[in-house]
Amino acid sequence: MNDIYVGGAVTVNSRQFFIQGYADSATTSALARLRQRTLFMIKPEGMKRLGDVLTSVEKSGLIVASLKSIRLDAKAAKEWVTSNDSMDSVDETMLSGSVCVVMDLRGSNAIEVCSSLCKASSTSSDSKSSQDFLYTSPSPDKAIGDLTFFFGSKAPRSSATCKSCSLCLVKPHAVAQGNAGKIIQAISSSSKMEISACEKISFTKQDCAEFLESYSFLSRFADHITEMSSGPCYAIEIRGEDVVSTLRAFAGPYDVVVAKELAPASLRARFGCNSIQNAVHVTDLDTDGTIECAFAFGS
Repeated sequence: MNDIYVGGAVTVNSRQFFIQGYADSATTSALARLRQRTLFMIKPEGMKRLGDVLTSVEKSGLIVASLKSIRLDAKAAKEWVTSNDSMDSVDETMLSGSVCVVMDLRGSNAIEVCSSLCKASSTSSDSKSSQDFLYTSPSPDKAIGDLTFFFGSKAPRSSATCKSCSLCLVKPHAVAQGNAGKIIQAISSSSKMEISACEKISFTKQDCAEFLESYSFLSRFADHITEMSSGPCYAIEIRGEDVVSTLRAFAGPYDVVVAKELAPASLRARFGCNSIQNAVHVTDLDTDGTIECAFAFGS
């Protein structure tokens, strides 16, 4: 049921379907109340905890319908802060030009659940409350305005730079198993890498065939396409010194059995299942980082 929401994508008998709306009034009545929407934001000072926050959201039972990182310019920051009674000029300054993450969350009593997440005590040694770096819409009416601002036709653009970067894709099986947050947090905690953009995306089979074209020499190539299009992925743009080789080493050997033997602390050893469901795709060549990020983030 968590896969069934307006805007979602499901695969049934190898056929991919994108859900565009409720079929009738009875379905609307039955499901809409279980799919209350709210905006959830991780402010710039909370970006290092992106993975942990995402894990908390998923454990709460809410559906992450959309997630993307953005960089608000001064005008957009002022416009949004002005519309929020709970924010002030300090928030405006903090948001201007900095990367933050916004989510479209769905679920029963989503606003109440998110409010509890915002008030939860941080596990960090600085003892700050999560409320210091999280925001959620305070009411259903405000949620509509917030979601329109960040996900509507005039929404702020992704923070992806598509320059001097590498791409990590958290594969659908890892997302379905609830490991996306753990993988993202592992990357965030590395002193050698910085997450400059993140977005939840769904590939069509045609998208996958195009994206993976240079890997067509792999055995069971069709199975790789099936896996990548079987559900949502998390696309992560990563920057840093020698980032492509650094991320490739962090991900570990492509074959999970080999990864468990030679690099047991790597992402594939920890979260992979087999050579198809091996947790993550990462950029192989230095020249491909910009190309792959541009493809994933639509730049």
